[in-house]
Amino acid sequence: MKATAAEPGATGPGGDCSTHGSAPKPESTVARYGFIDALRGFALLGVLVHHVVPRVDGLPRVVKQIAAAGGEGVQLFFVVSALTLFLSFDSRRGTQARPLTAFFLRRFFRIAPLFYLAAVFYLWYDARWPDAARPSAAAILATLGFVHVWHPDWANRVVPGGWSIGVEMEFYLLVPLLYARIRRAETAVTAALVSLLAGGLLSTVVAAGLPRVLGTDPRAAGLFSWYWLPAQMPVFFLGITLYFLVRKRLRSPSAGRDPGRIRGRVLLTTAAYLLAAATISDLHLYLGHALFGVAFVLAGWGLSLCPSPVLVNRVTRGIGTISFSAYITHFAALDLAEGGLALAGTAGLSPLAALGMLLATTLGLTVAASLITYRLIEIPGQQLGRWFIAWSERRRLPAAGSAHPAAAGAGRPGTRPPSAPPDSSLQPEERDLDATKAGRAR
Repeated sequence: MKATAAEPGATGPGGDCSTHGSAPKPESTVARYGFIDALRGFALLGVLVHHVVPRVDGLPRVVKQIAAAGGEGVQLFFVVSALTLFLSFDSRRGTQARPLTAFFLRRFFRIAPLFYLAAVFYLWYDARWPDAARPSAAAILATLGFVHVWHPDWANRVVPGGWSIGVEMEFYLLVPLLYARIRRAETAVTAALVSLLAGGLLSTVVAAGLPRVLGTDPRAAGLFSWYWLPAQMPVFFLGITLYFLVRKRLRSPSAGRDPGRIRGRVLLTTAAYLLAAATISDLHLYLGHALFGVAFVLAGWGLSLCPSPVLVNRVTRGIGTISFSAYITHFAALDLAEGGLALAGTAGLSPLAALGMLLATTLGLTVAASLITYRLIEIPGQQLGRWFIAWSERRRLPAAGSAHPAAAGAGRPGTRPPSAPPDSSLQPEERDLDATKAGRAR
């Protein structure tokens, strides 16, 4: 899709930074921002590198360090999630009779259809190996209920990487309360610092106590103390901080070339420095985690001001569009790519050449599979969620009287009135269906 000046992700004259790149392009009732899709794309690429590199022996240490840092792509997903959910609340405030019901239905049908089918697929996939240990019925039920991350042995037992999906779903339960209570960036920063200290202390105690109390394997206990929600809350609060930094800019972008592009470049440069420092530094797990989170906030803020075409383009936005499907499918794609290359006789390649081939093959298979699952599973699941929301709204309206729900009161301080066009929910389930069918890139 060719970017235009009015389209999210586009740039100003000569490819320079311009607020046009951040301005929303209405799609029926919602708008989208290319830089957020690009952030999702980079998050997926980081996770992919993180899982591919350990499959290749003999790589330089710096490559392994980069791969280890790529695992923080999950935390970038969390930052973007908090940002988009708060923006979504802004855009929908006062427009629905049952906003909480609509929110939770939208969240459930955004995640559950693909996740449940992934559980079925990976149960079948793992069953092909006679020596593989089978997950217990309790682990399967906990996974389907999105509480699997609270058991040291269940976090990734059914769906690979499923711990992050469980954490995301648990965060959804807190979003309405956090949106109502956090009104300023300073509050979000304070919450991030408090949760960093409290979460780190609590996780350390749990990691040390589980092996003694429950006889849990120390390594499993350590992973559990990293996977569960308390350890991830600082990153979500940083995403909320990013929301306060960018929301005003996204609502009223200036036309033409903007001095904000200079500030955007400074923020992006600072973010790149912090990412490099966090990658090569041997920091304590939680300190490094926080440093990456700060870098992601600066990168998101910088891209909102200066969506450089090097970073925000058709490729990165496209990968971001299918990032949830890609996260689910890339584990199987990696196995398939590794097996295929082994059969092709690539054992004689240098480590870097082997890594390049494995990365390219895995990415290609992941994108191909994800385009299918996105269109055949994610979008129909989102349509079903919309149907349930509409049904719930129809049931509510007679009891609410003739007044439109938007007339219930003024909006959140600092937000637009409900009568104005919504800002952006920025979630794939909330894009216009006709535009989706037309194949418009996210």
